[in-house]
Amino acid sequence: MFDQILAAARGLLEGANALRSVREARCEASAKYFEAIAADLSNLAAEVRAGDVNGETLTAVATHSKIMSDAVRNTLTLMKAEELIEKLNAALAAGKASRCLTATDAFKVEEAAGAFRALGAACRAHF
Repeated sequence: MFDQILAAARGLLEGANALRSVREARCEASAKYFEAIAADLSNLAAEVRAGDVNGETLTAVATHSKIMSDAVRNTLTLMKAEELIEKLNAALAAGKASRCLTATDAFKVEEAAGAFRALGAACRAHF
């Protein structure tokens, strides 16, 4: 009887460890995704400052905006995802209108990049 209880406890522990590994991998993948968004936003901010926005950068930010809520569905609450998508859309609008923007507009894009970079770090720390 003791052997059966011990075997059941080991099985539960193995299952918990497997679940922890899955959550850790998902969190790491989300962190990398947020960092990639931050990098694209940093590039966009630099391009806005230079007044020469690359179409590839705009497309990357637009794509992040469109697919982010599905990509991070299990990582963020819907409200947080919507707030972050708003930041992406604002950065995208700034990039599209870059020829008539100021340094303040570039700073706003940089702020969005910082938010995503911090989110990636928080994802790792929260795990």
